[in-house]
Amino acid sequence: MSKTIVTSARGKEFRCFVSWSPKQFNNFLQTQWVLLAPAFEGTGKNITIGRQCPLPFRIVERLDFGQPDSYRVAIHKAHFKPVTESETPAIVYEWSRPSEVDTDLQMQVDRLRGFQHPHISAPLISFDKGPDGPYCILFPWAEGRSLEEFWGTDARGPGLSLWAVKQMVGLADGLRVLHEASFCHNCLSPTNIFLFRQPEEAAVRGHLGIAGLPYQRRHIRLGRTTTARHPIKEDPATAYSDPEFLAENWRPQQSSDVWSMGLLFMEFVLWLLHGVQAVQEFRQMYRNLGVFWNGRYLKDAKLREAISSVLLNDLRNTTQCATGTAWRDIVDFLADRVWATAKARSTAKEMHSRLQQIATTAERDVSYIPHPGPGNGQPLKFGAVGTINQIAYRSDDFSAAFWGGKSPS
Repeated sequence: MSKTIVTSARGKEFRCFVSWSPKQFNNFLQTQWVLLAPAFEGTGKNITIGRQCPLPFRIVERLDFGQPDSYRVAIHKAHFKPVTESETPAIVYEWSRPSEVDTDLQMQVDRLRGFQHPHISAPLISFDKGPDGPYCILFPWAEGRSLEEFWGTDARGPGLSLWAVKQMVGLADGLRVLHEASFCHNCLSPTNIFLFRQPEEAAVRGHLGIAGLPYQRRHIRLGRTTTARHPIKEDPATAYSDPEFLAENWRPQQSSDVWSMGLLFMEFVLWLLHGVQAVQEFRQMYRNLGVFWNGRYLKDAKLREAISSVLLNDLRNTTQCATGTAWRDIVDFLADRVWATAKARSTAKEMHSRLQQIATTAERDVSYIPHPGPGNGQPLKFGAVGTINQIAYRSDDFSAAFWGGKSPS
């Protein structure tokens, strides 16, 4: 049989190359790929493409989102369906080795395809380059970038307070929808909340959406190490994790998402009332503590006294967070129902319902939702370092319990 007869994977023969020399045929095999860039359909469906196929997008920048590797890209307008008049911006998460991709992740991505919720960022598409090639997932790019970056701008303007409360309502509803579909996000933080701006939202700030990938963070396990003593110091990403995260038999739970979202909302309130510096100082405080909770056993862990006494009480004593304001009601709900033990913790459904009540009242009564800019209200005092350190390792703290009742040095 001629060496230039090509047989497809389905057994079909192509004899159009029989008159070609082996050199011509090999040149064709090597150069054909430049014309075989795939066209993506924004359905979220996974496709397999040839190892040598060029990708129909250009890399705009590499993103510092940790693992897996992530990039901001622009998909060529002729290679994304429906065809648009300009490039389609997206974020690509790439696993370079198949061993890094488990079946659970692929199943999560498959299930995420069907979500159509304004506050959930569903994947545009996923693709792989065969069993030994890289695996990639594309998500919509948020022109407003992450909530973390939005806070960094300290952007202010009319209607900010009501917009922020409505976004909290939307995010809580997005989390409710995920949970009712038996999802567990497991990686909620301001870097995984994106600000999307649609053409019809040109006159407003846009809307926040839950992004990121399930199980994308490599979780530490509790051990007799420095990380176990001070997990937040060693890995700031764990700052949004709940107390149960440190258990050896830890598995993602929906109650973990509620704890994380609650901390995110607390930082949102801090940013609204006191600016980005207050958020940074708050983070530095709980990172100095090493962990964010106390309790002799993980199942009984609650908000650490240093946080509740220094932050919550001080915040409640400011004029912007007085009794009868939206901010006070949000803070009280977080303290009473979100930062509770796992069994007593609020569900996403309850969180959404309470925030919706607050937003409805705020729309009816402008006095219910004060609009101070950063620095216009009373400054927060996060407590002296000595006071925090005295509270940090009390004998009834989880950290002390783990170390046999002795405060780690």
